[in-house]
Amino acid sequence: MAGGELAAGPLVPVVPGVRHWGDPSVRQLPLGVGLGLMGLGLGLVGLRLRRR
Repeated sequence: MAGGELAAGPLVPVVPGVRHWGDPSVRQLPLGVGLGLMGLGLGLVGLRLRRR
């Protein structure tokens, strides 16, 4: 370590793998869909409270 060497060994760059369209992590809904579902949920809660 006195010579400036790394204790863990040489540094190897990490290259991310190629993503395939069949991979489940690629099939995600856009942000607008989640915001729309939250808006619908809040609307339903509001209607429920209004009916009381």
